[in-house]
Amino acid sequence: MSSFLIPPTYGDFDKSIRNLFDGYGYGVAKLKTDLPVRSSNGHIQIKSSVSSKSDIRKLQGNLEMVATKNGYKLTEKVDGDGLLHLSATAEDKPVKGLKATLEHVYNPETHHKSTALRTAFKRPHLHATGDMESDFLGKVLRSSVAFCYPCGGMIGGELMYESTLQRVTNVSVGAAFCANDFTASIAWQGLVDFLFSVHHKVSPRLQVGAQFTSSPHRSNTNMVLGSRYQLDDSSYMKAKFSTQGTLGLAYTHRLTQAGPAVNCTVSALVDTRRLDQPNHKIGFAVELS
Repeated sequence: MSSFLIPPTYGDFDKSIRNLFDGYGYGVAKLKTDLPVRSSNGHIQIKSSVSSKSDIRKLQGNLEMVATKNGYKLTEKVDGDGLLHLSATAEDKPVKGLKATLEHVYNPETHHKSTALRTAFKRPHLHATGDMESDFLGKVLRSSVAFCYPCGGMIGGELMYESTLQRVTNVSVGAAFCANDFTASIAWQGLVDFLFSVHHKVSPRLQVGAQFTSSPHRSNTNMVLGSRYQLDDSSYMKAKFSTQGTLGLAYTHRLTQAGPAVNCTVSALVDTRRLDQPNHKIGFAVELS
């Protein structure tokens, strides 16, 4: 961990456990294609993507063009809702470690506009972010900061201010420890709810993790256990179980070894507390990228 100089953002302290639990969605049918095309000089890329998920019953699509050169990036995108997105990004300019992005979204149907300025600053042992979003409803300010130590320890926090309410609406603080094959994090979200996560890479093939959430004011607690096992170079299995009785199982196989990746996933979500009820789900997902 001594070589780990720049920490992740505060929101990514528990990224390893989220990657273990998240995925295509247990028991969700999904179709996704993501096909990029790059110019011969590598400065311009056009990406088209289409996805459909059974849980939201909506076909989503994006057409995006990205131009990059000398630390600057310009992005234009049209999404499936007809919204027009335009963003400009400068990285390591004018200060090394600084990244700033200006985003603008326009809805041709309602003529509503929104603008956002997102910044991040990374230096050894420090990672800070600051965002300002503005639309017809008002302004929202978000900021976060994370510090890391050579021993692998990290501390950080974030806050959010909403101009319409004229007050700070969220404050969270947390800490984490990260080693080569082990990550643990704890967060006090909104200064109300507690979230504790542990992720361990047991071997190159096996990962396990656990996440515990507690809401004292609602007398609500939940624990989720998860694992991922790499069967071979092209397939793996994932499973998770919560104390609320939900069991998720998934198997993913990559059909191609060269060229565009084609991944197929079969999954199931079972309510173990109500086995005699029709609450269970089976899903099949295909992703082309």
